[in-house]
Amino acid sequence: MVKKIASLFILTLVGLAGYTQSALMDDIKLMNALRNQQLLHAYASDEDEDDIDSTYLNSFMIRSTHAFQNLTTKPLFKYKSFSIKSLQLMYNNQNNSFLPYGSNDGNMYPARGKQERFSAGANIRWGIIDINVQPEFLKLENIEQEFFRGNESDRNWWTRYYKIVANNIDDFRQFGKLPIETISLGQSRVGLSTKTWSAGVSNENIWWGPGQFNSLIYTNNAPGFLHAYIQTNKPIETRVGNFEFKLISGKLDSLNWINPDQRIMCAIWPGAIIPKINQQRVMQALTINYNPKWFPNLYLGYAYSTQHYSTNTDKYIEPFSKAKTNNSKYSIGALMMRLKLPKENAEIYAELGQPRSFAMPWQFFNDTALNGFVFGIKKIYLARNKKSYFEFNFEATQIQLMDAKEIFVDGDPFGTPKNNSFYTSPVIRQGYTNEAQLLGASIGPGSASQTLHVSWNKGLSKIGLMVERVNHNTDFYHVVYLSSLGNSMADAYYVDLNTGVQAQWSPQKNILLGVSYINSKAINYRWLKRIVDDKYVFGDPGVGSDKSNSQLTFSLKFIFNGSH
Repeated sequence: MVKKIASLFILTLVGLAGYTQSALMDDIKLMNALRNQQLLHAYASDEDEDDIDSTYLNSFMIRSTHAFQNLTTKPLFKYKSFSIKSLQLMYNNQNNSFLPYGSNDGNMYPARGKQERFSAGANIRWGIIDINVQPEFLKLENIEQEFFRGNESDRNWWTRYYKIVANNIDDFRQFGKLPIETISLGQSRVGLSTKTWSAGVSNENIWWGPGQFNSLIYTNNAPGFLHAYIQTNKPIETRVGNFEFKLISGKLDSLNWINPDQRIMCAIWPGAIIPKINQQRVMQALTINYNPKWFPNLYLGYAYSTQHYSTNTDKYIEPFSKAKTNNSKYSIGALMMRLKLPKENAEIYAELGQPRSFAMPWQFFNDTALNGFVFGIKKIYLARNKKSYFEFNFEATQIQLMDAKEIFVDGDPFGTPKNNSFYTSPVIRQGYTNEAQLLGASIGPGSASQTLHVSWNKGLSKIGLMVERVNHNTDFYHVVYLSSLGNSMADAYYVDLNTGVQAQWSPQKNILLGVSYINSKAINYRWLKRIVDDKYVFGDPGVGSDKSNSQLTFSLKFIFNGSH
């Protein structure tokens, strides 16, 4: 056994780089195996027919610890109406060599150095009472990062950065300078649950939308937040098709941390810093998915999320007519689609969204629509032995403005830019974040990504390779370099190039190991391209402005009932 584990680690680490979807296993990522089984028609035995139907009909556009547990039903212990449905221990270790990189990793921080997360969970059912106790303890070195001076040849660089980014979102790259230790409710919840619906209070991460690497409304990129919920546990079958829904209402706490760039902005021009209201925010959201009776392989979905400060007396989701006129809230709406192609063992999925909008279909077809999208395709090939398969997945995400003119004020291109980017808000100045991490797509405002993933899978064991390109906040880049007289650089985009490998292995049914090695090449880190002696040549690499980061991740999970 030891020799097999050692061999796996050596094969994983040899000469390969990782990617943003690291080996940090959680129940949202593990649902992907069930999603693939849906495409393969590989279901359980006839005695589990109810669960087969539930898995087969599931849209997989509402994911969470709760949703995963609803699809894995064999209990560890059962006595009459009392059962312990699952019992697990989890350990994660992540280490960044130089840059504060990380995404879709829950309450882990974007931090340099080593961080560890410990979690223990038990899901208890007693009649309709549902209790999931799963706290998380996190500790990290939080090593101080390289001091970033910005563009010293452009005296207005920092002012522009604050006006368009830092004043309108808390998307931090460092949280103080000291080691951090925290304990949270993690993926815990308590509520009532039947076969068809559940309601209660939860702190778990949620993922809405069909995307596997990014989604516009909710991902597990940020820590979970305390919220009340009511939801379907399996699709509700009607004469016109099947429906799923989830409705939540929760609270987001503002941070006491200070933006790490604030000290340099204070030295340049303190007046450019707009103070943020350190006040609790209220978050409300809903998602509804529809599987038409006449198109059984098609899922259509809608999601909407809105937040406001707790002092705002208008505390409920505004009606359609007020969706664009209520200036005291920040809202995002999205339309979603997932099309199964079971004969081809494939699927196509897409999400189209708008910030500050209820995002009804007709709103996407006007000249001023500020659209973002996720588009993906997946194809699965069964191996000859029918016991394993190969998965090919491509996904593109864009939340930068389609038209750069939308960031500039008409007639005043050198003045204060418009605030049109996804996730930023001049009203809710923490932006669309929780604890200074993005609630939606991890690539952040104004960004775009293209991801290609290939993997070999057998049960929960897998070996995967990925290449990815992330273009960071092009909206800000346009403000800096298209509106700057004498400072224009057409090749100063901040781009990450990630390539890599992940290995996940289940040596026996109740143990799961994961490892990945991440090496990110950051070109023009933070939109800065340094040149020598003011000699700018298009296409030449920056001098000292390109950075590299290596991230090693290890996960270990014990599932005592082994029902996965």
